[in-house]
Formats: sequence, C-alpha cells, structure tokens
Amino acid sequence: MNKKITIDYILILLIYFILMFSMIILFSSSNKDINILKKLIFNIIISNLVMILISKIDKRKLENYSILIYLISILFLVIVHIYGKNIKGAKRWIKIGYFIFQPSEFIKISNNLICSYFIKKFGCPNSNISLFYYLFILLLPVFFIFIQPDLGTSIILLISGLFILFISGINFEFIKKILLFFTILSILSWKLFMKNYQKNRIISLFKNIDNYSTGYHIMQSKIAIGSGGFFGKGLFKGTQNKFKFVPENNTDFIFSVIGEEFGLLGIMLLITLYLIIIYRMICISYKTNDIFSKILISSFIFTFFLNIIINISMTIGILPVVGIPLPLISYGGSSLLSNFIKIGIILSINSSIEDFEINF
Repeated sequence: MNKKITIDYILILLIYFILMFSMIILFSSSNKDINILKKLIFNIIISNLVMILISKIDKRKLENYSILIYLISILFLVIVHIYGKNIKGAKRWIKIGYFIFQPSEFIKISNNLICSYFIKKFGCPNSNISLFYYLFILLLPVFFIFIQPDLGTSIILLISGLFILFISGINFEFIKKILLFFTILSILSWKLFMKNYQKNRIISLFKNIDNYSTGYHIMQSKIAIGSGGFFGKGLFKGTQNKFKFVPENNTDFIFSVIGEEFGLLGIMLLITLYLIIIYRMICISYKTNDIFSKILISSFIFTFFLNIIINISMTIGILPVVGIPLPLISYGGSSLLSNFIKIGIILSINSSIEDFEINF
C-alpha cells in the first residue's frame, strides 16, 4: 500500500477546476440551494479521499482482484434488483442508512477491469468459444442494468466492452458475427424488454410528436441553450433554469444550464477542459507497456468521452434521453465517486511507470 505516487498535476488541477465550475452551476440550477452545495462539497471530500487511497494501491493488486471486484459488483446488481430503492419508476439505488448509492456507476469500473484482465490473460478472442466467454462476462451486468431499467448505462457498458475488443485487434470475421448478434439482440430488446417511454423517446427524435410529454425535456433544453447566445445570459439569470422549465436541470440536463447562462463561450471552455483531460490520460496510457494498464486506461478514457458525447447529444436532441450524467458536472455522489476511483486507478498506474516526460 505504501508507495510513491506520481501525480500529473495538470490533470488534477483541470479536474478541480471543472469541479469548481460544477459548484457554481449547481448553485445556480438549484436556485441557490445551499444544501445542494454542502452535499456536493461532502461528496468531493469523500471522493478525494477514496482517490488518494486507490492511487496508493499497486496496480498489480487491482489486476489480481479483477475477478473478485467483478463478482462483488454483480452481487450488488442482484441486491438492487431485489431490495433496491425505487425512484421515479426505476430501481437503481441501494439505501444504507442516510446514504443512497447507484451500483451501476461502479459497474463501469469493474466491467472495464474484468474485460482488460480477460484480454491480458487469454488474449483477444480468436475462437467462437473464447468470444462467447467474453460476451457472457460483458453482457451479464448489462442485462441486470437494462432491466432496472437503465438504458443509458447498459449502452455505455456494452459499447465500452466492444471498444476493448476493437483495440485488442479482434479479427474482422468476429466483428461481423458480433454486429449480427447485437442487431438481433437489439430487435428482441425493442420487442420484448424496452418500456413504452423508452421507445417513445427514440421515436420522438424522428417524429415531431407531443412536445409536451415525450419531447418536453429536449424542447425546453434546446430553448435554454439557444437563448444563451454566444456569451450567455449571465449567472443566475437563465429564465429556463430559474423557472424550472428544464426538468432534471441539476443532473441529466445541467448542460442546458451552462448553455443558457454561459453561452457558447462557456460550452467551448468546458469542452476544451474535457479534451485536455482526455489528452493527459492518453499520455499516461501511451507510456505504459503493460497490456492490462493500457487497455484499462483506454477504456476509462473512452467511457469518459462517451458519457460526455451522449449527455450533450441528449440535451441538444441528437440522441434520446437515456439518463447519462455529464462527468464531474452533474449532481450525483455515485457518479462523482466512480470518476474519482478511475482517476485514482490511473494515478496508480502512472506511479508504476518509470519516469517519462509528457509534453503538454
């Protein structure tokens, strides 16, 4: 446990800068609710402590315990399915005393761990049986999350797992088989498992149907972002935000608050910060020769990027509303802690690498 931590100070400073921006945005989106701010600060402190703890763990231990971490994560999903707290028609949370957490956020870590471990241990699947084992490991948590229902997280898990296969150099013939399999699976999911509201959200992207029910979120979000112009209306001056026309403006639709109050300029600044963070993480991935570490960091980067793209695309009406938070910005302790655990793992891997200069 005791080891020297090699810190990428630029990466950490950028993350803290985004967190400060998050505090400002959430204070505005909550109509200056000081309790939201207190909870956020508490979540940041806890997440930082966990990040420091994780960063001190030798990455070989993370690799060796990948299977155990995965199995514990599956157990939590089963517990959610049986005893989970139902909020707004979805059973995604576990309540322990005063604390409520969302296990699916941590599955994003354990799934990437087990998939990276599989590739290092057995290599990229080169037979039908090895591909079957990999897909079974990938799809088991996806299934449990899909039936919560949580379409957004299940999609992210699925795409991230397939991304790991792709960067591992899977044979083109297997890619065709995977595409055929998931085409059939998508049709069956649509017919048998997807809820009507999920179907309507997808249909509303292609048909201008009932903007005051299915398309209401997106309509109000687009109005908010469009009304912000280039410089924005100013902090605490967003009318769509202030009068709560945009639902879920603390979580899934917080990007619309940024667009309305800080305009295109604020959006460009946030995206620039995200891109620099991704660049710093890519540099750490590039300098490690360990296949497990390289695949794991790459999968974390991809998942981080995917969350950003899906959230922004949701708020501007390009993708259906699937409940994906904006990383490091949206209110939510589980999401924040999950991201800080990933950062801690990346710092742990960075500490295991010999000195290597990163040119900014």
